[in-house]
Formats: sequence, structure tokens, C-alpha cells
Amino acid sequence: MYRSSFAPLLYASTERSADMLYFGRFEVPDPFIAFAARGKKIAVLNALEFGRAKKTSGFDRVLPLEPWLKKAQAAFPRATPRAGAAEVIALLARAHGLRGFVVAEDFPAGLLDRLRRLGLTITVASGAFFPDREIKT
Repeated sequence: MYRSSFAPLLYASTERSADMLYFGRFEVPDPFIAFAARGKKIAVLNALEFGRAKKTSGFDRVLPLEPWLKKAQAAFPRATPRAGAAEVIALLARAHGLRGFVVAEDFPAGLLDRLRRLGLTITVASGAFFPDREIKT
């Protein structure tokens, strides 16, 4: 699926990222968190998309964003301007025993920087993020 010693991490909408659409087989207009852990594909979505994702996506697990955001705000009270996607990802990594991730070249730079400051090892993939996606069926 991907070439790295770390699990893939995506933060994008499916409208802007063919990799996200390929990974989750689910269309969402707003950016959301998706990653792999222990061979399972996991998505973290807001309440608006949560139910639909559970029913129709290709994710093995779909987690609700709001409780994770609350946990992140409690765990990182000094986050500036406030806890957000980076802090949620850091908590998810800890909860799933992950030390780092591999991201695509088009991963948001600000988010990448913040994740690194939170202590995660982030590797940027060179070339195709999902080489299998290049072969059409």
C-alpha cells in the first residue's frame, strides 16, 4: 500500500486529494484526519460526516472528531491559538502506539511543523504516496 516504516497520515478533503479519496473510498468536501494503525485504516470526522462515513466509507474505523478535540484541548491547554488537528493527531498517535507518520508531498506545511513540535517523527514521502493508485483497474 505505501512504502515507509511509518504509517500513512493524511489531512485533506477528497476534492483536493486523490490520495485521500483512494485511501478512504469516501467523498468529503472538508479536510479530515485519516491514518493507518496496525493494518487498519482510521478516519476522524466531524458529526456531520461521521454517520455517513461509518456506512459508506472504506475505513475500518471511523472516530468522532468532537470527543478527540475535547481531549486535545484538555491535554494541550497552552496550545496557540487553541488545540486543533495537530493535537488530535498527537493524541491519536499516542493512543495507537505510533511514534510517527509518513505524509505526502502536498501535506499542509503548517500542520507538519506543528506535529514535529509535538514530538512526532514525520517523514515526507518522495514520489507517489500510494504507488498502487497509479494503476487503474
